[in-house]
This record gives sequence, structure tokens and C-alpha cells, in this order.
Amino acid sequence: MLIHSWPVLILPAYTPLVEEAVRDAREQAFEGLAVPVVTADYLCAIALQTGRLKDYLRLYSLIQAGCVTIAKLRQLIQTHQLQERWNDYARRYA
Repeated sequence: MLIHSWPVLILPAYTPLVEEAVRDAREQAFEGLAVPVVTADYLCAIALQTGRLKDYLRLYSLIQAGCVTIAKLRQLIQTHQLQERWNDYARRYA
């Protein structure tokens, strides 16, 4: 979806991980408004949880761009039991 020509992904809070991501969202200023934005660490964990090819590509892109705090991502992987998904991702794409 585009909002004022900006690509935006709107997610309903459909899992405990997404609920946590929304609670921990960081406020960013956008055109004079404070807008909650989910961090790249959570976006990566959500991509792992979803597990589609396009999600793995998003995960790869965020890591390669240096947007991810690896220690935080590891914590999320452990907390939300995503180690098997991470191992699958690492075998296929890392």
C-alpha cells in the first residue's frame, strides 16, 4: 500500500510476536506526526515466522543493509521459538 507515495505494510497483530513488535514500536516523526514504526529486528523475526520466500528475501535485505541488531534478533528467535526457521533460512540463503 502507498500512503503519500510511501510504501507501507500494515499488519494486524495476529501472533504474540507481532503483538510484541507493535508494543515495542519506535515513534518516528513523519510530516509532523509521531508514527509508531516496528524495528527491523522484529520485521526479521516476523519474516522468519511467516517463512515465505519473499519474507526470507526481506530478512536477507534487512540484514545486508545493516539495519538489524543481531543480538536482539537472536533474542527474538529464542523467545519466540524460531530457531528451526532460522536454521532453515541459514541453510538455504545465508
